[in-house]
Amino acid sequence: DFKEHREEAKAKVRSSAIASERKITLNVGGTVFHTTEASLLSEKESFFWAMLHSGQWQPDTNGEYYIDRSPTVFPLLLEYLRTRQPVATDHLTEHEQLQL
Repeated sequence: DFKEHREEAKAKVRSSAIASERKITLNVGGTVFHTTEASLLSEKESFFWAMLHSGQWQPDTNGEYYIDRSPTVFPLLLEYLRTRQPVATDHLTEHEQLQL
């Protein structure tokens, strides 16, 4: 039913707006990425979940959270966290796939 679908869509938009309020800047090996706290926390018990809930991981003076890793495959990881959908990795080298 259209009315029910519209209400579900509105609820998703409200939920997304609330969840995306806290923006986070990550510096991964010198490359800056912007995302939301909701995206980073989408996978429970992940590295990001643990770090953000530990209270020990704090942004630097630039407001960035630094991650000492190669930025090459990070966009794929971030895309997965944002969409919770599998991402294509067949174009990556074996070493890059292991980094995921």
